Amino acid sequence: MNGYLEGLTGLTIHRHNELHVRSEVELKALFTKLAELGYTINDLRKDKHRLENRKWTPERMIELKISLWFAKLDVTRGKCGSCKNIIGFRAIQTHQHSCEICGEFTYIHVVDGGSIEFAFPRSATPIKLYTQRWDTDEGYLYLYPGFIDDHRGEMSQCFAENPTLWTEVTENGQKLIRVTKGYEWDASRDIHTYRTTGSIRNYTEVHFWRGVEYTTYGEPKLPVLQTINIHEDWHT
Repeated sequence: MNGYLEGLTGLTIHRHNELHVRSEVELKALFTKLAELGYTINDLRKDKHRLENRKWTPERMIELKISLWFAKLDVTRGKCGSCKNIIGFRAIQTHQHSCEICGEFTYIHVVDGGSIEFAFPRSATPIKLYTQRWDTDEGYLYLYPGFIDDHRGEMSQCFAENPTLWTEVTENGQKLIRVTKGYEWDASRDIHTYRTTGSIRNYTEVHFWRGVEYTTYGEPKLPVLQTINIHEDWHT
């Protein structure tokens, strides 16, 4: 990181990403350089949550030597496993998300033959079944009958106690259990998912900066910091 800040004075880096600045003039020069590198900079004294919490006044932040600025580099991207292109990362790991370039799925959360552990609304009993599919348009999850590891019969009892929360249906001769699971979760209606197995991921997470691809783990590594906490040391 230091190489990209050459020519700037009055800077000291502490604890990996804590940058201390000695004067307002040097702070302004730093902001110019960070903007050239692609960073966005936020004034934490104007942060909505800190303003709502009265104990985090600017004076208090200075007294506690808390960083007053936060710089962030938006470089996290996905790399499609099918076309190998760099794509946006937002919502990439949502059910049936597709690549904006080739159209292939980047992630399938619920697959035929996978499993899911969940609980009904207002119930603490975990239920585990094999999955058939998730219809996100209709807001239903389809499961195969037959509980997994229901040794003490708690899952069967929970189903018996909540007959209005599931429906048995038949499709092409196959009996299935249908439960409510909307794409946008509604705690009063939808099951609460603990974990799933069998999900398919067709992308890798990468960093993409100045036209160059970097790995998130290993080499080549991003040569600059993704986030920087900036302190105004002239107050102390």
